[in-house]
Amino acid sequence: MNWTQDQLAQEAEVGIGTVRDYENERRGNIVGALRPIERALNNGGVVFIHADPNGGAGVRLTGKLPDVHRWPTKRGDQGELMIRVDWKGERYEIFLADTTLEDLAPLGHDPADETYLGLIEQYRRAILKAAADKIDDRAVTPDRRVHLSEPDIREAFARPTRKRPKPK
Repeated sequence: MNWTQDQLAQEAEVGIGTVRDYENERRGNIVGALRPIERALNNGGVVFIHADPNGGAGVRLTGKLPDVHRWPTKRGDQGELMIRVDWKGERYEIFLADTTLEDLAPLGHDPADETYLGLIEQYRRAILKAAADKIDDRAVTPDRRVHLSEPDIREAFARPTRKRPKPK
């Protein structure tokens, strides 16, 4: 992450002395300020791994894009394509209308499913960036569905991966 103690304190909205005390193990079992620090680290891309029978506790950094759990293999009944992804430890479904993909590139008359799947591959990175941005902005349905439009994908395609949002 490359954060200084000052940056972590600012992101967690705690004092620099609090961060230093935790780093030097001077706070012991006092957990009051630990939650904001944990939240700041989570928002910065750190995942805390709890111990289980197969291994001890640890941390890891999240990727910059969601992990694809399942790519679509065909269009749904309404012409939609669904991509299942994991992002920051949660499962989401990205929905793309066939018209969204048609707006990205001319497809001709009555294109086959394979044509749409090829466009998903072509715009893969932009689709995943746009989905991550919408999830981070909490622009998802209660059942964790992310609906992407052509402008969402074009905007993500045109810019680098954005910084993670500040904790609230």
